[in-house]
Amino acid sequence: MVKLPPLSLYIHIRGACRNARTADFNSHALKGEVPHDDYVQHLLNDLDNDVLTLRAVK
Repeated sequence: MVKLPPLSLYIHIRGACRNARTADFNSHALKGEVPHDDYVQHLLNDLDNDVLTLRAVK
């Protein structure tokens, strides 16, 4: 059996369009409102796919 490392997930949904000076990731501002519900649903779908992949490794 393959021993998998512990996993964690961090999701950061900013309310502002400006980048923090300490941000070390690539980001782009959207015009208009951010579709938060759709975004979170896509993240959950992606996570579900990752879980299926990890289960297949066992």
